[in-house]
Amino acid sequence: KRKSTLRWNGTDNDLIELVAALMAAGVVGLRGREETYFVDVIRVFEDAFNLKINALYTKRGKVFDRCTVSTPFIDSIRKSYIKMLDERLA
Repeated sequence: KRKSTLRWNGTDNDLIELVAALMAAGVVGLRGREETYFVDVIRVFEDAFNLKINALYTKRGKVFDRCTVSTPFIDSIRKSYIKMLDERLA
């Protein structure tokens, strides 16, 4: 197995939000399994980025229970993506 050299520069909450959104959109799942569990997908990302999210379910609960902005990370990457597209088209 090859060790990844990718690095995650966001927070644990950012990664949890991203994985939850990908799963909600139905674009991420485990090969050969009908049902995919959140922890399984997180573990794949942990392997990809060589990190470990401690207290995963506590952090996930806090991300899901936000009272103000529910998707700050997704909102920020959307803005960054649109800005990149605008700059390329300019």
